[in-house]
Amino acid sequence: QIYKGLDQGITTMKRLETASFSLASNTDKTFEVELISWNRVIDICKDGGVIKKIVCPGQRDQRPGDLDEVR
Repeated sequence: QIYKGLDQGITTMKRLETASFSLASNTDKTFEVELISWNRVIDICKDGGVIKKIVCPGQRDQRPGDLDEVR
């Protein structure tokens, strides 16, 4: 679970940036965040149902066909 607004603040950060976020909901909380790196993911269905993360990029433009066996 992430605090409301913190996720929006983190998405504005750049790599290796350190930022301090103050959230005033019921209690005053301050988070210091350093963005070291991230992994890019693609939401295939645009609803969070299928997420694709490229582990190792392909070397050519070939894709499997209907009768190919995928391992």
